[in-house]
This record gives sequence, C-alpha cells and structure tokens, in this order.
Amino acid sequence: AILDATQICNLEDGYLLGEQLEWGQFGVIRSCLDKLTGKIIA
Repeated sequence: AILDATQICNLEDGYLLGEQLEWGQFGVIRSCLDKLTGKIIA
C-alpha cells in the first residue's frame, strides 16, 4: 500500500509484529498482523 507522505506513523500503530521469518544483508523479515484488516502479512 502507498501511504500519503504527509502522514507520519509508528509501524506498531498499524501492525502487530510476529516471528522472524528470514534475515539478510538489508534487514529482517517478520510476519505481521495488520490491525485494521486482521490479515497476516510479511
């Protein structure tokens, strides 16, 4: 999803961070629960 650049928010306001799935050179991939839709994403 593309957010309005004028909106500043904390990642944890919209998502519940889950377990670490992978890691690599540029960061960590975690499962996340979208608090608004209830869908699990990564």
